[in-house]
Amino acid sequence: MSNQLVEQSLIKSRSYQSFEEVCAKVEAVCAQHGFSLLSAFDLAETFHSKGVEFDGQCRIFEFCNPAIAAAVMEDNRDASALLPCRMSVYTQPGRDEVFISSVAPTSLIELINSPFAVEAVEEVESTVRAMVMQLASGPEA
Repeated sequence: MSNQLVEQSLIKSRSYQSFEEVCAKVEAVCAQHGFSLLSAFDLAETFHSKGVEFDGQCRIFEFCNPAIAAAVMEDNRDASALLPCRMSVYTQPGRDEVFISSVAPTSLIELINSPFAVEAVEEVESTVRAMVMQLASGPEA
């Protein structure tokens, strides 16, 4: 996969806050945008518990807007394989830089044949982009 395709498929921003500050805001930012936080897990901790070395921090957040997800699934149940939305907060190895990253929903929805889903996911992507930017922007979120 080319770097350009990866860049088009990811919503990503750097934050100048600490890893823990960004992670602490995720649930509130999800709620402000009409999403529910379903789960959060520490990927670095999971790796370490399995004896796998991992340099840095990485927390994965799964979130969903139930009304939109249900409507998309009513149109095409294959969409369930693409749910829920996910966002990661991570640091680069050996550095304290914090990034927030999410797959652009429109890059995934092409996997199923549903004009309704495409329209709904364009709205979701706009919201996810706003959420990533809000999380990156500062403590007021």
